[in-house]
Amino acid sequence: MQRKNLKALLMIIISVALVLAACTPAATPPVAPPAAGDAPAGDAPAGDAPAATGEPILFGHLAYHTGGFGFHGPQFDASVNLAIREANQDPPLGRPISPAWHVDVGTLGEGDAARQLVDAHGVHILYNTAGQYITYRQWILQHVADNDGPLMPSIHGGAVPDKYGGTPLEPLMRGEPQTSEMAMAMLLDFYDMGGRSVVIVASDREEMMQQRAYTIEAAELLGIEVLDVIVIQPGETSYRAEASRVVMHDPDGVIQFSHAGCSGIFLSNATELGASDMLWYVETNSAFQPFVDAATIDAINAQRTVRWPTIAVQDNPAWHHFSALWYDFWDPRPDEPAHNYYVTSSWDILMLTFLAIEKAGSLYASDWVPAMYAIAAPGGEIVHTYLDGIAALRAGREIQYVGVVGTLDFSSTGTINMDWVVGSWNPDGTPNYDGNVITRQRQNEIISQLTTEWSWD
Repeated sequence: MQRKNLKALLMIIISVALVLAACTPAATPPVAPPAAGDAPAGDAPAGDAPAATGEPILFGHLAYHTGGFGFHGPQFDASVNLAIREANQDPPLGRPISPAWHVDVGTLGEGDAARQLVDAHGVHILYNTAGQYITYRQWILQHVADNDGPLMPSIHGGAVPDKYGGTPLEPLMRGEPQTSEMAMAMLLDFYDMGGRSVVIVASDREEMMQQRAYTIEAAELLGIEVLDVIVIQPGETSYRAEASRVVMHDPDGVIQFSHAGCSGIFLSNATELGASDMLWYVETNSAFQPFVDAATIDAINAQRTVRWPTIAVQDNPAWHHFSALWYDFWDPRPDEPAHNYYVTSSWDILMLTFLAIEKAGSLYASDWVPAMYAIAAPGGEIVHTYLDGIAALRAGREIQYVGVVGTLDFSSTGTINMDWVVGSWNPDGTPNYDGNVITRQRQNEIISQLTTEWSWD
């Protein structure tokens, strides 16, 4: 009897939290999500339009509130909260999605944060596996083997080698391309802008060193001379010694793989030492104000251009729907528009995740992974919103979700590739998202010729 009463109380708490979330425009993470309790990952009751009365779907978010990506934390959390609010209008399997646990990876480390969410909270969805995945991969694989879950969608999974994921036994499904494709977009745009000699800079971090290795080999294929390769340590307050090598070589440009703060400091140091009128490329994570703050507008304007890759959004009903919701739900900084890389990718992979749960009929990875492939693949009725998709599924129709970034074309390991747009910083320090389009076909032409392999094993 006590257990029955506890579950009833739990559902009341969740219902109140969901109502409050729906009425609140600001995207603040919940202070105390409901306890995981004994909520099983079983099937929902059958029915054309199940009411949201089933046990909650527990959602865990590997978040960034501190560390090199900490400034992204509020918008990452907001993108998750908005997606959950959208789905909870008519939740998959008739089971409301709980307010997310946003657990800080910067404080705990990704592995410990994942264990807390899975072991302590019993989440059904572990969102945003990222660059430290290899440190806890064996543990999560064993957990999936024993429990047929959790489900593991991610917009940071591009930092995980593409030989991992995409199967029921390793249910990592990515909502972003591989970091190698980001590197190719940067290098191909550099080539298009006339760059023929380059200095490559990378932080001593696994995925950034991976990008460095791919870029070195791809540059040779394109006839771009690599004058120097510089490895820096993350988190330093000055890189003057390393930046002096850029000035010494005087290349057409620099391609750097680092956090926003490191990239900004490096550019500022190089400019102070005399680097100017160069093609300067930084990662997608530097398309935000902390990079400008670290680099200074003067240093940015001293270069021919400072550029970064982002995913191209499509002018379709998914984009129109999402962008209106984003600005209504969240009060973003000028550098956090609806079409920035992170929030668009997050929206699409979560809409697909929730629709796939409905199609799967359960929260088991063995059902969900095939459903993810099926809903992303051509052949079904094209839907651009979650609510249209859930209605079609319950009417017995096959669907294809085409989202803000277009189709999610999964490989056999749950990896996608997309078209990139290479944006740039305006003279006043605001981001310009209109730029050169690097198609997925063009990236793949180069990537298919690469022999470099990167292993974290």
